[in-house]
Amino acid sequence: MKQGNNFNLIILFITFMVSSSLFAQDVGAILWEDHFEDTATDSIMRQDVGWFYYGENDGLVGAIVKQVNGKAFLQTGNFANFVGAVVASTNGVPFLDENDEAASHRALIDQNKGAPNQEITFNVNFKKIESSFFAVSMRMVQRDTSESFPDSDPTVEGSYVLYFSPLESKITLSRVLGNPEGGDEGGAEYDFLNPAQWLHFAETTDFTIELNVNYWVKFWVHDGNMKMKIWEGDLTDEEATWFLEGTDPDPRVSGTFTMFSIISGNPAATDQVEIDDVVVRIVGDPVAVDDSRLSLPTNFELKANYPNPFNPSTNIEFNLAERNFTTLKVYSITGELVKTLVNGEMQSGTHNIVFNGKDESGYELSSGMYIYELVSGANISAKKMFLIK
Repeated sequence: MKQGNNFNLIILFITFMVSSSLFAQDVGAILWEDHFEDTATDSIMRQDVGWFYYGENDGLVGAIVKQVNGKAFLQTGNFANFVGAVVASTNGVPFLDENDEAASHRALIDQNKGAPNQEITFNVNFKKIESSFFAVSMRMVQRDTSESFPDSDPTVEGSYVLYFSPLESKITLSRVLGNPEGGDEGGAEYDFLNPAQWLHFAETTDFTIELNVNYWVKFWVHDGNMKMKIWEGDLTDEEATWFLEGTDPDPRVSGTFTMFSIISGNPAATDQVEIDDVVVRIVGDPVAVDDSRLSLPTNFELKANYPNPFNPSTNIEFNLAERNFTTLKVYSITGELVKTLVNGEMQSGTHNIVFNGKDESGYELSSGMYIYELVSGANISAKKMFLIK
């Protein structure tokens, strides 16, 4: 009986390795899409897909993000009097309602439709580019979920970037190194504004990007590998071969936010692009985040929080082997529930949640030991953490 069981395990392992090599990078189901068809009822791009964008309260004056004639229109504004910028980002959340922050907060956490390994196809028209570059960023991490509208802060978060410079006829596949609190990516704040600080894995300077021309773009990322295509005409005119391909030898395989941005060194710039028909699909196995490890995709894991002890906040990271209803709760040493950090359906993969040391009412907790418990489907795990003031 033992020999038979061992033989079956060997066959299962070989089958898994073969299937991984054949199918791990297949493009699968649609994660989210936006065709900007509801201009009349949602000019501010908050419904069907809820888009983040920054304004005067964030130091960005005059930037425009809105739906116009069935397309998303972006125009740069003045950021802190030293750069022209506009950004629009989302994790595929189905709505954002500024009049119902609680519901929007729950949607951003529980209805996150992003994934680290994904393919994004979209249509872009460079309407006016006098001093800017255009970038599409993915794998942006949502760390602080305590905000009313928790997003991914581009000033500190790293990303994988498809970069276009119509002025230089240049396209690159690149990575911005993040600079999150307690992180170790090695980046600096505002690196996303400066391509000279990025890691470039593939680039070309021989593609003329014309203004007022509709281009289709496909940007594909799986683990450390990335590819892109660009073509004119219809969606069905897609080229058979990839235009650029690159590999990050040390990839970060986490993060679910995607961002479109225009950045200029001229704070007075009013450069413009139009975006349409954005479709994001999952790439590869939604469970395994690193096929090179050849491990079965069943790794439910709650990791030790960091820093620990902490004051005032700490990161709680965990792995989910499959999409499931998930809760992450913090209890006092006496078993009293003090904070619910996650309560809803979550995608498989690696997740990072920031606990700010406050209870459900927003009051700061006292020093002491607390228990954080992760439950996902039939899996459960709990660990200790220490708050010291």
